[in-house]
Amino acid sequence: MPRITKAEVAAAIAARPFDPSHAADAAEAYGNLSDGMRFAVAAAIAKDRASGLSGHDLRVRYGGESKSHGAPRDTGLTGPKRREVLREHELANASTIARSYDAYGDGTPRAGSAHARNYGANAAERQAEAIRQAEAAEEKAAKAAERKAKAAARKAAKAEAEAANAEA
Repeated sequence: MPRITKAEVAAAIAARPFDPSHAADAAEAYGNLSDGMRFAVAAAIAKDRASGLSGHDLRVRYGGESKSHGAPRDTGLTGPKRREVLREHELANASTIARSYDAYGDGTPRAGSAHARNYGANAAERQAEAIRQAEAAEEKAAKAAERKAKAAARKAAKAEAEAANAEA
């Protein structure tokens, strides 16, 4: 595989590889770049994102427009497309992709669609597990409240006893 120079990568980036105005068979379009050049562009995206560039800044540099800056819709290097490109080349990490896009709040990995999770083959098992966990959390909270109430009652009884001893 021939070595790709920084100048070649810079030229590919300057051509805005994710620009939606490129023809489908345009040589400068990301999908038509060689594997090595696609990796180099993905590495540049990862480096730019890790250095703090926003999604809009990345769209300006690599191609696309943003709704928040007057475009009718987000195009080009949108967040989902960026995550897809970075994962394709195994460049996804905490500095390039937010954790919330890799896993749900409870830590389960994001795999499959919400429809598959809610209505798929294992949906009943997932719902039963969620109900069981909710019931266990509710039971734990009830026990904690009961312990607090008993502790408060003991504290009140102790204070009452001390008050009675102080009067005597």
